[in-house]
Amino acid sequence: MPPTLIVDSRVFCDQERNERTTQRCARRDYHNLGESSGPIPVEDPWGAFAEDQLGLLDHLGIREFLVLGCCIGGLFVLKLMERAPDRVMAGVLCQSVGHRPENLDVMYNSGHDTWGPALCARRPDVTMEVVLQTWIEMEITPCRSNL
Repeated sequence: MPPTLIVDSRVFCDQERNERTTQRCARRDYHNLGESSGPIPVEDPWGAFAEDQLGLLDHLGIREFLVLGCCIGGLFVLKLMERAPDRVMAGVLCQSVGHRPENLDVMYNSGHDTWGPALCARRPDVTMEVVLQTWIEMEITPCRSNL
């Protein structure tokens, strides 16, 4: 059986296409960023996401895999490659989050102004302080020139 492809986008994980190619595909759902919820890993968010994914792959009996990450998923790919270099057959970063001269704080602002308040509204146990600390640990911070 071909290796499993781990992705963070529905676009690359089309079930009908996978059935024709026999490619196994799993789509990541980061806790509290996607459809699932769970603890907020303030101290090591990327490491916690990687350990969750590796634990699931262990449970499914998947030893080696390919991983593709779009936007912030690129950072996740790098963390998986760091944590499990003997298991990641290939890692692809595409459309990686980065510098936008016209909007230096686009990622920080989206978390602070949109994602964070929405998460706090759904989860009364989560405060904006926790959200911002998690963002800082994920290295999603405001541009130094704007501090």
